[in-house]
Amino acid sequence: MNMIGELIERLTGIVSRKRRRPSFTRGGSDAAPGGGWKRPLRIMIGLLVTGSMMAGCGVAAFAANPSSGKPAGEPAPSTSIQETSPRTGAASRTADEGRRASLTIRAVASTTLTGVGVELYRVGDYDVAGDVRNMPFESLRIVSHGERQRKAAAEVLSGIGKRTADDPMNDLWHMTNIGDREQAYSSLAERIRRSGVSADAVVTGEGDVSVPEGVYLVVPQHGMSVATLAGTAIDGLSPNDHHLGMAMVCGEAASDPAELAATGGDGTASAANETGNGFPTGEGGLFSRLRGMFSLRSTRAAALSLKEIGRIPWNGNDFAAGDFILSNGRHALCVQAAARTPELGTGYDPRSYNYGTDKGNRMRSVFYFGPEGPGNIFGSDRNTGLVMVHYALSAIHNGSTAGIPGSVLKDGFYNKLISLSKSNPIPDSSGLRLLFYMAQPASAGQSLIGWEMSPWKPSIITHAGYASAGSFLSGKPQWKDSVNAKIARNSVLRDVVSIKALGVGHPTDDFFTIDVRLNIDANKDGRAEKSIAQRRIVNDYFTRHQTRDYTFQFLTGSQGGGATQWPANADLWYDTIVRRVSPSDPGYAATVYEYRSYMVPNGAQGQRYVHYGFNQSSGANDPAERYNTEPIPPPRQPDSREMTATVTSQAVNGLVQGWNQNDITAATRFSSHDASLRTAGGSAPLVDAVALTVSAADGHHDWDADGDGRFDADLRFVVKTTLHLAGGKTASKLIPFKGYRTSSTANAAGTESFRFVPDDVGLDEWPTGDAWFTSAVVSVTGATNTAGYECPAGQLLVNAVAGSHRLCLKDYGRQTSELNGAESMHLIGPVTPRIASKIATASTTDGTLPKDAITVTLPKSVTGLTVLARADVYWSPTKGNDGTAIPADAKRIGTVTPLKFLAKDFRDGKQTILYDPAVDAAMKSATHIGTGYVTYVWRIDKADLIGQRVTYSWNFRGRGWAKTLNVASESILDMGPSVTDGWRPGREQAEQLARWRLSVTKIARMGNGSQGAWMTDHPAAGAILHMRETSDANGTTMLNEAPTSTITLDAQGHGTFAEQHIRSGQTRYYRVWESKAPEPMRVPANSAYWTVKVTNVTGSRGVTLNVTGSSEETSWLIKGAATGTAEQTTSPGSGRGARPEHWRQTLGDPVGVNVSPPITGSDVDAVRMMIGVLVVTAGIAGLGFAIVRFRR
Repeated sequence: MNMIGELIERLTGIVSRKRRRPSFTRGGSDAAPGGGWKRPLRIMIGLLVTGSMMAGCGVAAFAANPSSGKPAGEPAPSTSIQETSPRTGAASRTADEGRRASLTIRAVASTTLTGVGVELYRVGDYDVAGDVRNMPFESLRIVSHGERQRKAAAEVLSGIGKRTADDPMNDLWHMTNIGDREQAYSSLAERIRRSGVSADAVVTGEGDVSVPEGVYLVVPQHGMSVATLAGTAIDGLSPNDHHLGMAMVCGEAASDPAELAATGGDGTASAANETGNGFPTGEGGLFSRLRGMFSLRSTRAAALSLKEIGRIPWNGNDFAAGDFILSNGRHALCVQAAARTPELGTGYDPRSYNYGTDKGNRMRSVFYFGPEGPGNIFGSDRNTGLVMVHYALSAIHNGSTAGIPGSVLKDGFYNKLISLSKSNPIPDSSGLRLLFYMAQPASAGQSLIGWEMSPWKPSIITHAGYASAGSFLSGKPQWKDSVNAKIARNSVLRDVVSIKALGVGHPTDDFFTIDVRLNIDANKDGRAEKSIAQRRIVNDYFTRHQTRDYTFQFLTGSQGGGATQWPANADLWYDTIVRRVSPSDPGYAATVYEYRSYMVPNGAQGQRYVHYGFNQSSGANDPAERYNTEPIPPPRQPDSREMTATVTSQAVNGLVQGWNQNDITAATRFSSHDASLRTAGGSAPLVDAVALTVSAADGHHDWDADGDGRFDADLRFVVKTTLHLAGGKTASKLIPFKGYRTSSTANAAGTESFRFVPDDVGLDEWPTGDAWFTSAVVSVTGATNTAGYECPAGQLLVNAVAGSHRLCLKDYGRQTSELNGAESMHLIGPVTPRIASKIATASTTDGTLPKDAITVTLPKSVTGLTVLARADVYWSPTKGNDGTAIPADAKRIGTVTPLKFLAKDFRDGKQTILYDPAVDAAMKSATHIGTGYVTYVWRIDKADLIGQRVTYSWNFRGRGWAKTLNVASESILDMGPSVTDGWRPGREQAEQLARWRLSVTKIARMGNGSQGAWMTDHPAAGAILHMRETSDANGTTMLNEAPTSTITLDAQGHGTFAEQHIRSGQTRYYRVWESKAPEPMRVPANSAYWTVKVTNVTGSRGVTLNVTGSSEETSWLIKGAATGTAEQTTSPGSGRGARPEHWRQTLGDPVGVNVSPPITGSDVDAVRMMIGVLVVTAGIAGLGFAIVRFRR
C-alpha cells in the first residue's frame, strides 16, 4: 500500500490534458426479473472508489478508445481477435531473436498519453514448449533477459518480502495481487534504469511499436511514472485466457472527476445537482447536506437521460452488449443482464454504489482486469473484454447469473474475471469511484455503471491565533497571530486549518476528518502532559486546488488543565491531522452514510496526513502553531545568608587509612596493613564511608534548631559518590543525608556508607587494577520555601523565611580529589603459581627414569616467594590423555625429593631446575622398569607457600609511579590445596622400550633332513649374514623404513646383530638371510632364509624369541631353539619379571656328502695338516725302504 499511495500521489499532481476517455457500461436485452429495484433513494453524486490503490491511475475506466477515433465496440486498427481468426500450428518454444512482433501502447481510461513518451525495456524471454493456445496464462513461463534484469527482479521481490526458487522475473510476470504488483513494477523500473540498462524503444503517445518477441517493462515519461509489464504475442499466438500484445499505460489525468460530479456533466453547474441531489456547496452545514441527500427523487425530473445505445458484437452476435451513452457524454455498461433494455430518453439518476463494500470491491476488480484497465487480460480484443466485463458485473451486482447466456458462462475469460474479482478485490482508498445510474422510474430499464479515477490529496496549512478574554467576551474578539507569542494565561485560542484539494479535487461523496489537538507542555521538556482534541467530519466539495478554511476554538478552564487559566510558563502548540473518518468521530452516523474516502494513502500511515506544530522526533517546529504562556512573577528576594557543605571520605580498603585526605604523589609510600588489601576476581562490595560537614556564619539554627546533628523536617543534603575503575568504567549512587558530622571523629552523625558491587559497572567480578572514589554534595531537597524565594545563580536554597531571609548553599558540587589517598584502592590480581616441565628424552631402554626440566612461574608483580615443587612418578601400560586425572591403570612407583625454587633465583617471574633421578636417593627403587610409560606429575602445594611475606608492586594508575605493598603470602594466593601440571603425555612422559639382541653361531651340516649330521668342529668362518624387520610373520615383505643389520662371522662362526628395541606388548618379525658362506659350504638354496619372531610382554624387560625357516632346508639348518638368560629383577610398576635381552641361535650351512670341510678355519689347523702329511709321507717312505731290502 505504501507504493500504491505514492503512485496515487503522483497522479494527483498531474495537470489535465483536457481530454477525457468516457467510462463504459454495457447492458443486455433481456427482461428484468421481478419488476424494478427497491433501494433507498439517498443519492451521492460522485464516484465510489474501491480497491487497493493501483498507483493512482492503476485502476482506470473502461471507455471508448478516443485515441483510435473509433466508437465503442470497434477494435483499433492493429487489433487482431484470435477467436475469429485463429492461427494454425504451434508457437515457437522460445522467443526468436530474429522474429519481431507488434506491441500496442494504449492509455488506461481516464488518462491520456498525448505528448507523453513511453520507454520499453526488454526484461524477459519466453521459455515455453508446445502450442501456447492450449495453455493458461499461468503456465506461460518467462526467464530474465539478462543478469542485470534478473538481479533487479530478485531485489524487487526481496523488497516486498517475497522469496522464489524460480526466475524472479517470472514471479513478477505472474503477480496478481494488485498492491504488490503496482509497487513491484515501479520498483523494477527504478532499478532497471539505475543499473544502466538502455531502453529498447521509446515511443510518444498511443500506437503500435515493432520489437523483438519478449516481455517488456513499459514506463511512461511523466510525473506518475507508473510502470507495467507487457508481453508480445508468441509468433502471433496467446494463451487461452490472456491475450498478449497490448500494453496498458497509466497516462496523465484527463479530467477532474470531482468537478464533473458537481456539474451536469458539461462543465456547467446544475441547480438540481446542488439542491435536489443533496450535494450543496461547502458553505452549508453537515445537517443540511444530510437532509438533502434523503429528499425523494420523485419530486423532480431525472438529472440525466439516455442519449444513445451502441452495439458491441461478440461471437457472431452483433449486439452482445450495449454501450450506453448518457446525456452528459459518459459511457456506461448495464449491471442487470436479466432486465429490459431502456428506451432512448429514459431518465437516469447518478448515485453512489451503495450495495455493500465487498460487492463494490469486486466490481472494481472487474474493471481493473477489463480491456481499459492496467490489468487488461483481453489485449486488443476490446469487444470480448467489454462483453465479459458487462456480464461479470451483472453476476456480481445481482448475485445471480440470470440473463447471462450459456456461451458466456462457459467462456474462460468470463470465469477468469469472476475468479480475479474474488482473489483481488480493490478498496476505495485506491481512488477509483464507481458511477451508478438508476433509471427513473426503476422499472424503465436496466441500471448502469461506469467508473473513473478520483484520487485526491489534502494540503494542510494552519495558522494559530489568540484573543484576550475581554475582547472575546465583548463579542468582538481581536484575534492576533501566534508566531511563538507570549500570551496571557486567560487568552482564548483558535486554530484556522486551511485544506486544499490537490490532484483531481474533492467530491462530496468523500468524507474525511479534521482532527486538531492542542498540546500543553507545562514543564518544558518537549513532551505534552495534556492534549485537547477537537474533530470535525467534512465532505465539502472542492475543485482542483481549491482551498477551504475550518476554524477550531479553545477556551480556558478545565480544558487547559487549570480552573480558569492556562498553565504558567507553558509551551502550547497544535498538531493537525487529516484522515479517514473513524466511528469514534463526533457526528458519525453509520446508518446514514457509507464513509468512503478516495484520499491518496500517505505511505505507511495510510489515509492520514499530519501537520505538526512541534515534534521532537521529527524535528518539526512551526512558529505559527505555537504559544508560550506568561510565567508567574517571582516574589521579591530578601537578603541571602550563606552556608557551605563539604564531604570527607574513607574507603574501607583505602591505601591510606585514618581519614587522611592528602593526595597520593610519586613519593608516597603505603604502610602494610590488612585494610589496604583487596584482591580482584571477587564480587564482595567495595565500600566508601562518607562524612558530611556543614557550616554557616550564624550557626546551625536555620537548619538544625536543636543542634542534635540532624536536619530539621524534610531537609536533606544529597551526596553523590562515584566509583572509578581503571579502564574508564564508573558507577554513581546518591544518598540523601539526614544529618551532618558534629565532631572530628568519622563515626559521628552524618556519615553514610556507599556500597558498590561489580554489577553496578556491568561486570561479574572486580578486575585487577586501581580503583578510587570521588564524592560531592550535588543537591538539597525538602527545603522550606513558602515564600517562593530563589537563591542567586550557582547556589541552592536551604531555608527561607518570608520577609526575613533566605539561606543558600554556595560552592556545592565540588568533588573530592581523584588522588585522595583515603579514597584510593588497588585490586590486587590473584596470584597463582604455575608449574610446567619437559622431560629430556621421549623414551628409555634401560629401565630407568629420564631427566626432567621443571619451570615455576609467578606474576612479575610478586617477589620474595620461595616455592617447593613436588612430584609423583607413575608407570602405566598406556599413554593416557591430557588432563588432571591420573589414569586408572597407572601405578605410582616413586615420589621425588621436593625441589626448592628460592625467591632470589626468580628472573622475570620464572625459574627452571633440571631434575636428575639418578642422584635422587628417593628414586633408587625406581629401576628395572618394564615396557610401558613412566610419567612425572608435578605440583605446588599451598601449604608450602603460606607463612611468607611477599612484596606486591604495580604502576599507580599508569602514571609511572612504582608502588608496593608488603603482604602475607596467603592473603594473595588464589589456588586450591595445590596446582599441578597434570597428566601430560606430550611433555612429562617417557616410553619404556625393551631392548634385545641376537647372536648367531653357524656350523657345517652334512646331509639332508633328519639324516644329516652337524659338524660342530666345522664353523662357517667368514660367512656374511643380514637381518631386517618384515611386515608379516612369514618374513616375506621387508619394511622399507627398517635398517638392515649385517654381520660377518668370526673364526668360530660367531656373530651378534645390532641391538633392537620393541615397544610394550609388541610382536615383531625379522628376516635373517645369508649372502656368503665359506667353501665348501654354501648358502641355503633358492634364497631361503630364517624368520625371527620377537615378543614383549607389557610391563616386562626383555623379550621372548623364536627362529623358524622359510624352506625345508633352512628349517633343518636350525640347531635347537634359541636360548637366553634373563636378569632376576621385577618391574616396580607391573610386578612382572624380566625376560632375556640377549638371545643365541645356532644355524647350519649345508655341505655335500663325502666332502670334508676344514676342521677349523685357523692357521694352527693348517700346520697340523702339514705335519700329518709329513708323517704319512715318512711312513710310506720307510715302508718302501723295508720292502726293497726284503727283496734283496
